[in-house]
Amino acid sequence: MAVPAARIQPSSVETPWVRARRRFARNRMAVFSLVVLVCVHLASVLGPLVVPQSPFRVDPLRTLEPPGPGHPLGTDESGRDVLARLLYGGRVSLAVGVVSVLLSITLGTVVGALSGYFGGPIDAALMRITDGFMALPTFFLLLVILAVFGGSLASVVVVIGITSWMTLARLVRGEFLRWKAQDFVEAARALGVRDRIIMSRHLLPHTLPSIIVTATLGVAFAILTESAISYLGLGIQLPIPSWGNMLSNSQNYLWTAPLLAIYPGVMILVTVLAYNFFGNGLRDALDPQRQL
Repeated sequence: MAVPAARIQPSSVETPWVRARRRFARNRMAVFSLVVLVCVHLASVLGPLVVPQSPFRVDPLRTLEPPGPGHPLGTDESGRDVLARLLYGGRVSLAVGVVSVLLSITLGTVVGALSGYFGGPIDAALMRITDGFMALPTFFLLLVILAVFGGSLASVVVVIGITSWMTLARLVRGEFLRWKAQDFVEAARALGVRDRIIMSRHLLPHTLPSIIVTATLGVAFAILTESAISYLGLGIQLPIPSWGNMLSNSQNYLWTAPLLAIYPGVMILVTVLAYNFFGNGLRDALDPQRQL
């Protein structure tokens, strides 16, 4: 007996992105880290619009005040509101992390894609340049460049971006070498598809999971780097606050006002840990060999 057409149910096809989303949802630590990151970013972006105090207003008569009415987290050594500076500094530190990683991803993806796809002399030249950058002591190179060109926000973003693309370039190169030998790439070439189209539409989507995970972990590294160079006085310069220079300014008041160091230190710790756990969750969720 023939089965009626109305009873035939089409089989649901689950895409890799749907499976990845389900795996990620099962990772409670990764989901919690995502919630924390959303809260931190929203507070940094919207907080300065909600907190009435200005992060730049100096009040010499109210220096180093403890938390209280009008100043929920107290004031710093210049009488500035700590909460307002913490939120504004979060906006600066997070912007440095995200924008510098975008620059790093762009450089690393372009270099890795060209190297892996074309091979030959192009591959040899680009990989030797990459090896040369990897051989340099990155942190000291950062300090030298910032000492010469200054510690403006743009300088910090560019310097962190151009000194952290090498690992991603080698990763993208490996993915392109893996996928360019597949039959669908050979078929596209036989049909006369341009190399630019093959790279952008056929190969690059296969490297997106690796790029996304690397970018997520890279933001945490960029925030730590900005905090370190600002702590040394070569990063974001006053009066613009960042978590790093807030931590640097508070070191002279560790015994009289220890909360000045605790606030930015906790924000850096929480944000970096959240990005690391979130990145690990994405890595596990996007792994095609992971069991369902």
